[in-house]
Amino acid sequence: MPRGARRLRCGRCGGDWRAEWLRCPFCGTEEHTRPQALVGTERGDARRADGCAVCGAWVKTITTLAASDVDTVRLLDLATVELDIAALERGWKRPAGLGAPLGVRVVAAAPKPARRKWWPR
Repeated sequence: MPRGARRLRCGRCGGDWRAEWLRCPFCGTEEHTRPQALVGTERGDARRADGCAVCGAWVKTITTLAASDVDTVRLLDLATVELDIAALERGWKRPAGLGAPLGVRVVAAAPKPARRKWWPR
């Protein structure tokens, strides 16, 4: 993965998607002066909470060399609970609901035409 590439991973379903570093994954702001970060004293920048000054939400960033399976993502989430506590102490919050809107809608499929029955002559 190229330097600076960022992928977000869902601890619920295991899905992942590419994300931009200077864009909030929750409200979409791209203001370069708005991101905030909390880093731990033990692991430095490899594990941190990235927060948005616009919407107040945060996402944990854990640097890895390869993609992690969903079970590992869940364990890493638990192992970094101190970042959650620090974010909450600063007034950051989690957005309501289960995640960011996908911007898609489900529509009913068009009915299939009735099959003609052909009878031999």
